[in-house]
Amino acid sequence: MKTANIAFSAIVALCLVSCLGTGRVNDAVEEMKIQAVEVDNVDKADASLDGKVIFATGEAKASKPITDETYGISVNALRLVRSVEYYQMKENSSTTTRKNDAGQTESVTTYTYEPEWSASKVSSSLFHDESYKNVNTVSIDITNHAVNASDATFGAYQLSPEVLENIPSSESVLPTKAPEGARIADGYIYYGDPASPKVGDVRVRFSMAPVGTITVLAQLTGNRLGNYTSQNGLQLSFAKAGKVSISDVVSTVDIIEMSANDAINSIGKAITKELKL
Repeated sequence: MKTANIAFSAIVALCLVSCLGTGRVNDAVEEMKIQAVEVDNVDKADASLDGKVIFATGEAKASKPITDETYGISVNALRLVRSVEYYQMKENSSTTTRKNDAGQTESVTTYTYEPEWSASKVSSSLFHDESYKNVNTVSIDITNHAVNASDATFGAYQLSPEVLENIPSSESVLPTKAPEGARIADGYIYYGDPASPKVGDVRVRFSMAPVGTITVLAQLTGNRLGNYTSQNGLQLSFAKAGKVSISDVVSTVDIIEMSANDAINSIGKAITKELKL
């Protein structure tokens, strides 16, 4: 009974979020935009802006290099990102209808399998074809990782990790040294043969958000720019590379990702409540 209640709570939470769609996130974003004060120059601190949402374009800087300690990659940037991909078998399905011997219409599903690079590990334990079940493996356990500049500034203000996480890591960082058992090819560190990958192989790439001009929509607390808490409880801040409008500083991708995270959090809270954790 407890398991059924947990499942029901999760379904209810998911349905609520699905029915609301991105409305909750859109409401929070619009609320933030309405409250925003446009600041022409952030080079000099303005105490009257403390506690307010500001919208501004300026120069983001970081004086200390940031490093991925595992791979020894060091750059002068706002953010350094390690992205991991796995060569995994993927199950595809196609369904057709046909008449059986009794003249009745029936659906027939055919499953096919092909390997591809995936941003996440693919569980093959539920594959329909028994010969492909549990075929997926991973040769080495490496996780995605990101490092933010601890001293990032935006004119006279400091940038919190929450703001920095919004800036796309659009510039590739090429590795120069591979760990033992790996090799470098096409800008990746490969664990396996890049010319002939096999299921279980892993590859790693690096990218960064460079210092330079950015546009920020965030709340100023003291001299630090961070998340704004909306009336419906969402915490949000935005930043984009270059000079963009207040409408463009929040992208469709931002809305979708925030809505997805909100859905996951809602389901998690429903399960936690049911378990009385």
